[in-house]
Amino acid sequence: MNQEPEPVSSIRKQIPPEVGRIVARCLRKDPDRRFQHMDDLKVALEEIKEESDSGALKGLAAVGKKRRHWWPWVVGGAAVLLSAGLIWRWPREGTPPEDFRPVPLISTGNSCCPTFSPDGTKVAFSWTGEQNATAEAAAGRAHWEIYVKQIGAPGNPTRLTTTPGEIRWGAGDSAWSPDDRWIAYRRNRTDGGSDLVIIPPLGGPERTVADLSGVAEVPAWTPDGKWLAFPQKDSPITTSIWAIAIDTGDRRRLTTFTTNAGGSGFSTGGYDRVLGDSAPSFSADGRSLAFYRQVSDSVFQLRVQSLTRDLQPDGQAKIVVDRIHGLPDGGPVWTTGGRELVYSAGHPNFLWRVAIPGKQPPRRLAYPASALQPALARNRLVYPWYITNSNLWRLDVRTGERKPLVSSASSVWGMNIHPQFSPDGRTIAFDSDRTGDREVWTCDVDGSNCQQLTTFGGPIGGNPRWSPDSRWIAFDSRTPGNPEIYVMAADGGAPRRLTATAFNNMVPSWSHDGRWIYFSSDRSGRYEVWKMSKDGGEAVQVTQAGGFATFESPDGKYLYYTKFNPQGTTPLFRMPAGGGEEVQVVPSVGSWELLCVTSKGVYFVPGEGAKTIRFLDAGSGKVRTLATPDKPLEAGLAVSPDGEFVVWSQRDRETINLMLVEGFR
Repeated sequence: MNQEPEPVSSIRKQIPPEVGRIVARCLRKDPDRRFQHMDDLKVALEEIKEESDSGALKGLAAVGKKRRHWWPWVVGGAAVLLSAGLIWRWPREGTPPEDFRPVPLISTGNSCCPTFSPDGTKVAFSWTGEQNATAEAAAGRAHWEIYVKQIGAPGNPTRLTTTPGEIRWGAGDSAWSPDDRWIAYRRNRTDGGSDLVIIPPLGGPERTVADLSGVAEVPAWTPDGKWLAFPQKDSPITTSIWAIAIDTGDRRRLTTFTTNAGGSGFSTGGYDRVLGDSAPSFSADGRSLAFYRQVSDSVFQLRVQSLTRDLQPDGQAKIVVDRIHGLPDGGPVWTTGGRELVYSAGHPNFLWRVAIPGKQPPRRLAYPASALQPALARNRLVYPWYITNSNLWRLDVRTGERKPLVSSASSVWGMNIHPQFSPDGRTIAFDSDRTGDREVWTCDVDGSNCQQLTTFGGPIGGNPRWSPDSRWIAFDSRTPGNPEIYVMAADGGAPRRLTATAFNNMVPSWSHDGRWIYFSSDRSGRYEVWKMSKDGGEAVQVTQAGGFATFESPDGKYLYYTKFNPQGTTPLFRMPAGGGEEVQVVPSVGSWELLCVTSKGVYFVPGEGAKTIRFLDAGSGKVRTLATPDKPLEAGLAVSPDGEFVVWSQRDRETINLMLVEGFR
């Protein structure tokens, strides 16, 4: 028998008065605080409970007399309040929801790296201007400059910087000082390095503050506008956060990162992504510094470092989010009340929100995929929306016909990369994030019958390689917290983990007889090629002078391999499979991801930013151009066993627009 719902007035009478006083206490501490979710209230009540237990909470004597008994009432009462729809409306009616519809702020060209003026009425950002910079960016010619836009005002943004010379990318990663005196930004140099520069918001003489070579992160101002924090390399493979006084040049270490790992890192945009600390962000009172700590390849932590009043680290940095998979984009930003952080992370990136000190799991905000680099001011949120499609294309070598093979499931975002033909020529394995997580997929050679193979649900996994009998696929995954090698049946089933170390183990491939699996590991202090039995066991080091992606020749006589280079390009080397001297085969390959070794020769893309697929004939030693795709090449190049088809990943769409959300809470 159904019962009538109990009226709100009756529910209110059942709530202990302590609950109202506790929540009121929360609101007095932070008038701008909103309790839109139960997790929000739980965090606030936990804080009040800690104060009550320590004796710091005053004015609640009725609660204090029964300290052991009031806490369950508070949580239970809060749940009733929430279910009755009461807390949602506190502290005022009409609070806009978090998923308030974003609208374009800049929708032409490509734009990124927003930062608000102190009063929240203007946004500084990097922009390519009215051009669509996809092709220029792929060729390294996109020219980014800093612009300023008045929110709500008609007309084009005002250009602030002019980068001298033909410098790749130009100016980016801007940060507006809290005292409205400066806008800091990163500018590339002709020697390949970059500088931290400050310029007045209205234009004028600019000044170089520090060298940012080797890192690519937005700097952060202290609340008084006197110091700038930025990541700085402590070693070739680690970074920590430092601060520099813009008037005196004094430097101060804010975080310290050490590791026993080897040569970990990867490249993005021509900059090293090494282990350690990056993307600093100060709380409004200057007593807390949020930042990311990369603990292994593509695995990060979100931490908060307490600071003294004179800008010295106070104790150890505390973990707020223990494991972030994928590359965080931009720095974490503090909400107005200073109790939460908003950040961009994942694969693809989404916006997330987490309360400090991290007692509750982060919540994904209801904004579209590929939301990057958030900026907050008052009740406004701005973020770049990266609209991209990377699809698999196929070339029929006999006829020259090109056609799409596997396309993104979404019209707005999607990545399909790292294709690999099975040795029997029937199936293609590849990486795809069409379900919202990067997983290993397979499809028929005509692109039909796409099937998801792995279901790790968050950690980046991929780089699939087939066993010679086409029954097994080896791949890497960050599920344990660092990249490890796995093997699973090609028709599905539970993955079997092969490696188990604290180091990076990635990019597997099979020996021609199927007995061994080669992979790259930094366990020796830098990336070298290692191998182990397909059934597991001890790993054996193969190369001694560096090695990364490895391909054994079909006859088993030689190993072809690249070496790790954070800048992307690498030669292709060859050595006898049983050991011996290495020789250079190709002087410059754009990436290990754009390389395929067959019995007939080597297919590769030469140099960084190139989009020409070439073929090195093993018999004649001659190189010829095989294809020149119309769009920029992404990660992945594969050739069918009979040599009749070539498949690659191609970036068919790429735009970055600035989106504005009014009324963000």
